[in-house]
Amino acid sequence: MITRKLAILLAISVQLCVAATVAGIPPAGQSAQTTPSRMDAGLTPERLAMDRSQIVFSGRRLRLFNGRGTVSIRDWNVTGLQVLEFPPISVHDYHFQLAFRDEKTQILVQDLTADAHEKLAATGQGTTPLGFNFFADSPYVMLLQHAWWQPNLYTRTGTFHKLINGKWISFSILTRASVSAERDEVYLEVEIRNRLAEPRVLTAIPQQSAPVLGLNFPGEKTAPPSAAKQLNAFTLASDQARVTVISDLGKPAKDGWNWEIPAQGVKTARFAIVPQLVNATAPDPYAPDLAQRIERADQALRARFHWVTENLPLLPQRFECYRFALGTREFLCTSVLRRGYVALHHCLGHLLCLGTSGPARPQGTARRLPELRPLRAFDLYVHSLERQGR
Repeated sequence: MITRKLAILLAISVQLCVAATVAGIPPAGQSAQTTPSRMDAGLTPERLAMDRSQIVFSGRRLRLFNGRGTVSIRDWNVTGLQVLEFPPISVHDYHFQLAFRDEKTQILVQDLTADAHEKLAATGQGTTPLGFNFFADSPYVMLLQHAWWQPNLYTRTGTFHKLINGKWISFSILTRASVSAERDEVYLEVEIRNRLAEPRVLTAIPQQSAPVLGLNFPGEKTAPPSAAKQLNAFTLASDQARVTVISDLGKPAKDGWNWEIPAQGVKTARFAIVPQLVNATAPDPYAPDLAQRIERADQALRARFHWVTENLPLLPQRFECYRFALGTREFLCTSVLRRGYVALHHCLGHLLCLGTSGPARPQGTARRLPELRPLRAFDLYVHSLERQGR
C-alpha cells in the first residue's frame, strides 16, 4: 500500500513538473524563462545546421529540397549525389560525381569511394576503398574530410595529395550542393585550392549513371522505360527522361570542361544537374548564370524561413526536439521544433526539407517522446493560416 501511494505521489509530481515547464514556470533554483523576441529568435538555415556525424539518416534519406524536387547526398564522396525525385521524373538508382584529370600528368582523380564501399558491403567483392591511392592498379581518389548539413545545403571538404611518377598533384576541395526553388535543377558549387607553386590545368568530367530513367504518375500505370544510355559525356537518357550536366566553366571539350587553377590559388566553378522529359529542349552545357541561379535558390529558402519567423508561434527555448526528430520514425526531421519555433510535418516539412521519408529508429531510441504528442495540434493551426492566405 505504501509503495502504491509513493508511486501515485511520484506520478503527480512528474505531471506537475511537466505542466510547470509548459507554462514557463522555472524549476527551483532557476530564473524564469522569457520567450525570445522574434528578432532574436528569427529562424535561419544556419540555426538548423548539423554535422553529418550527428545525423542518423542514410545518405539516400538525407535529402536536399527547396519546394520542387529532391536529391539525396552520397556518403563517403566529396561530390557525389544520388536519387533524383523531380515529379514526374523518379530515378531511385541515379548516381552522380565529378572526376578531375590533370592535363600535365594525365592522372585521373576520381570520387569513387562510395562505389567501392557499396559494392564491398553488398557483394563482399571488389577492392576495399582503404587501399585507394596505395594499392597497385587501384584508382586515384579524392578523400572526404568533413561534411555538414543545413536545409537545402550540404557542404563537404576533401583533399588529394599524392606523389605520382615523381610529380606532385595536391589540392583541397570544398563542395556545396543545393537545389533550385524555381527550376528542376540540382546545383553543385566546387572550390579547388591548388597547393603547388605552379598552375594546374584540370578537365572536370561529370560521371553519372542509372539503370533506368523513368516517370512516376501517382495513381497511373506508367510504361517501363528503356535502359538508360550515355548519349555523350554530359547526357544520360532513356526513351522517357533525360539528365544533363551543365557548368559555368565555358564551352566544354569532348569529355569535360577545361579548368585552370593558378599557382597556390583558388578557383570556383559551378555545375547543375538538369532532369527533363525526353521531348524537352536540351540545355546548353555552358550556363554562365549558374552563380545567380544558386543565389536565387538560397534567397527563396530564406524567404520561407522568414515566413516561419513571422507566422508561427513562439515557444519556450527549453523545447529542443529538433535533434531527436532527425533520428526517429514518428517525428521526422521535417517536424522541427527548435529555438522557439514549431514547423510540423504537414505544413512545413517540404519547407525545411529532407522530404517526407524517415529513417528507421536507431537501436535503443525511445519509441516516442510523450511530450511531443500535443504538438500535432499545430497542424490545424498552420493549415488555417494557409487557408487565410497568411
